[in-house]
Amino acid sequence: MYPEVGPFLPFGKFNLIDHECLETTVESWDNAYRWHEKAAEWMFKTYPDWQLFYTHVHGIDEFNHWFIHKSIEGSNADYKHYEELINRMYEINDRYVGKLMEQLDGNTAIFITSDHAAIPHSIGTTNPGIGSLSAIQLPVMEELGLTKSYDDANGIHQIKWDETIAVAQRSSYIYINLKGRDPHGIVEPEDYEKTVQMVIDKLYGYRHPVTGERVVAFCLTRNEMEMVGMGGEHVGDILYQVKPTYCNEHAFSPSTSTNEGYSLNNLCIMTGAGFKKGVKINRTVRIVDVVPTICHLGEVPMVSNVEGGVIWQALEGFEEKSYK
Repeated sequence: MYPEVGPFLPFGKFNLIDHECLETTVESWDNAYRWHEKAAEWMFKTYPDWQLFYTHVHGIDEFNHWFIHKSIEGSNADYKHYEELINRMYEINDRYVGKLMEQLDGNTAIFITSDHAAIPHSIGTTNPGIGSLSAIQLPVMEELGLTKSYDDANGIHQIKWDETIAVAQRSSYIYINLKGRDPHGIVEPEDYEKTVQMVIDKLYGYRHPVTGERVVAFCLTRNEMEMVGMGGEHVGDILYQVKPTYCNEHAFSPSTSTNEGYSLNNLCIMTGAGFKKGVKINRTVRIVDVVPTICHLGEVPMVSNVEGGVIWQALEGFEEKSYK
């Protein structure tokens, strides 16, 4: 593939304010997608008996993280420009999807899905510092007296574990600093349940410093997480979700959340062989339903640990009865 398609060029992340630099950023993403188009075309040509092709592209996610808050009217003088940048990224994705749809030959089906969407803050309601897409987040947890930190001799910020009851790690988990489980644990195992409830109480009691509103929408314990398909020894001790306007684009609020006309609901488009044409089905579709449906269409066995089910309502010939 390399001699014909060439190397994959990653996108460029430049100054995200300067308009000229932003044009270069869009151009670099456009080039990355064109590589995907050429690579896919090469694979289809080289392996004409292919059975399954899957791909992942990330441009919409990045542009939403960078620009969705800036694209809201009243957020800044250039909000229309940022809105246009997001629209251009969608156009780049549409072109890529269009190239893949050229493979629809009457015997081919296509799934277009996402693992999440994105919503913006309302003006004046930014996240006050609970949750991060990549690390431990301190501001709210320190204000609540649950996490302690300090600067070491090299000026590097560190967690003061011997005084830390719990930490907020990544987007939605609170971990209790539990003795016997965690390297620097201070919470006694017999105090675990009591500490979990104390932390939840503090999270519910926290108010945004500007709006005065409660920030956390709800919390779940480890046992309660099982009802949303989570649980086990590797999850946090508490799952928390924030009210939609304090969500950092995604991962901090449920997928049914909406704000400023945007929704966190996942995208699901199904087209081609085996699917109904031009209809919107009346059922909830989950990400875990995609693979079972592909298995059914491809007449291959389900994997042994399958959790989802076939999206029957989307299939040709399946008629869903209406019960009144």
